[in-house]
Amino acid sequence: MKSVHKPEKDSTHADVFTGYGKIDRWLRHMRWESTPLGAPEQWSDALKQAVMLCLRSETPTVVFWGTEQRCFFNDALHLALDEALGLDELGQPSSAPCATLWRALAPLAEQAAARGAVQWGQDIAIAPRPQTANAPTRFTAMAWPIIAASQTQGTICALKFQSLSVRPGRRANFHTTLSHEIRTPLTALLSAVEALADKAPDSLRDDIRVLEDGGRQLIKILDAVLTLTSLDAHAVTPRAQSIDVVAEVREALSGLRRLAERKGLALEFDCDRATIEANLDPGYLCSILNNLVGNAIKYTAHGKVRIEIDNGADDVEIHVSDTGRGIDALFLPRIFEEFSREHESLNSSDPGAGLGLAITSRLLESCGGTISVSSEKNRGSTFSVCLPCNAKAALAGEALPNARTRRRALVTEHRISMPTLADNTFSIMLVEDDEIIRELVASQLEKHYVIEAFANAEDALERAREHTFDLIFMDISLPGMSGVDAVQVLRSLPQYSERPIVAMTGYGMPDDIARFRAAGFSNHVEKPFTPRDLLRLIEALPKS
Repeated sequence: MKSVHKPEKDSTHADVFTGYGKIDRWLRHMRWESTPLGAPEQWSDALKQAVMLCLRSETPTVVFWGTEQRCFFNDALHLALDEALGLDELGQPSSAPCATLWRALAPLAEQAAARGAVQWGQDIAIAPRPQTANAPTRFTAMAWPIIAASQTQGTICALKFQSLSVRPGRRANFHTTLSHEIRTPLTALLSAVEALADKAPDSLRDDIRVLEDGGRQLIKILDAVLTLTSLDAHAVTPRAQSIDVVAEVREALSGLRRLAERKGLALEFDCDRATIEANLDPGYLCSILNNLVGNAIKYTAHGKVRIEIDNGADDVEIHVSDTGRGIDALFLPRIFEEFSREHESLNSSDPGAGLGLAITSRLLESCGGTISVSSEKNRGSTFSVCLPCNAKAALAGEALPNARTRRRALVTEHRISMPTLADNTFSIMLVEDDEIIRELVASQLEKHYVIEAFANAEDALERAREHTFDLIFMDISLPGMSGVDAVQVLRSLPQYSERPIVAMTGYGMPDDIARFRAAGFSNHVEKPFTPRDLLRLIEALPKS
């Protein structure tokens, strides 16, 4: 089976841009030869060291270089300023769009250059988007000169937040970016584990299963932390809609039934009504049920877990009972606190971070509901949730995706036909800048299809004009042209107007999915995924 892997263009820049952040990836793929600075391998040692120091720093840092004060900044500063600094401003002179950054720091930088010594500045206010109503971010800054051959070549400015408080919009943006940056290496980890499982002898199967379970557990903890912090920042708000509570509960339980069966537990559901109409957020309800029923199964060794629904005039009550080990009365007052676990000793074998019930409590609070618990040690526990039937719909903020929404993400919304798989001629383009993910996914898919893999959108588009691929997997956060921009170019080509193009991304909120669909993607798969997940998606696509 033929597989073509295009080499990355960044091989000659590896000694300068060595990190894994968004800025490093962007700089690696810039065509420096066509800029006044020239190729990075020809830069002076002073410029190389200044840029590497900036990129590797966890502190918001910017470098101004040369007489034109060409600007380099790192991921920390990019996030600190709400990503208001465009990546296309990297390496550009201070007369470019990043001029507001230079204006804020120029007095301090010029003072450091003139005196040839480190200078401190208080109350540095930076507002790269003056047209917005957001208050500028205030820093305490330090600037020191870059001296080479007895001459000052530029300055490096490191900035420290004056306050730890971050407004909700910036915090939500940080959480989204953090989620994406963590999901990408997790995709590489799980893909490598899956590839290893196909080759390993039976004696290693249990060890590989431990690796896979560990990766999945990391995903759960990441999702829990991001959900909790987003709720605290009011970055997600309930979006109520008319739903059938009974159907939603049955749907949630269908995904948990296998977990109960694996432990030999009975999972019972009791409701005396076939349907219960309510105005609730289905994503919130799904998360609440997953947390409560999942906990009940986790902490029950024998017996059963039972879910009951009672419908009042103005509310719906859901009771989750188990025959598990129960909760100590002394711990009950702390049970809804974040990172709180009854067994917190180092030798505790209980998995999890103690966030599930804290998230459940926050979700209920935000939509006007309540939760209570009764428990008897070694006899079991009952969690009772009361939800208003007519919660008001939110007017702003992200929605919390439910399990059904995530499953629908793998199925095309506007049906685009995929050619019938015929022998070995079905061709797939894979566009992914992470080398590990690209190679692992390509090596698995090439066992079934013809694969051509690319590290950036520009090379992929050039090849797409030469050859019509049956299916395209496209990463969103690419160096240079983004996946969103690339799909719009592809859709403008007649041969790709109806071809399936799948977004591969760590951004998975409903608004993100809607944005990808509007841009022209027919499907979306959220990181972390494995090659096996992509194979299932290919098989699920409608065939012509």
